[in-house]
Amino acid sequence: MNKIFTTAAALTLLTATTASADFYFDGYAEYAFEAEQFETNLGINYEYSDFVAFADANLIDTPDTDFTFDNAELGVGYNVTPNATVYGKVILDDNLEYDEGVVGLAFLFWSSVLSMT
Repeated sequence: MNKIFTTAAALTLLTATTASADFYFDGYAEYAFEAEQFETNLGINYEYSDFVAFADANLIDTPDTDFTFDNAELGVGYNVTPNATVYGKVILDDNLEYDEGVVGLAFLFWSSVLSMT
């Protein structure tokens, strides 16, 4: 049920069109020395008003394997304030089957001392 709701909400937000919508990509790449593991994440984000929908794919490379698909995440969020977002996401395993459901609260901290502009 959660998977269906989250997927439907994400698709609804992704198909909405308006001048105030923002669409962007994000990602990261990191290397863990002790695990000898390289991990990369590629994501798509769509923001409309106070709502956000996102989809991420995680790839892992270890000494024993080449790059392999590890998992995917689909989620939606709502900006309760400019600095806080409540969200829910579904994590799918490497076979794109349900693995975990997550709810959370993300914070954005900012200080003018940290600003580089």
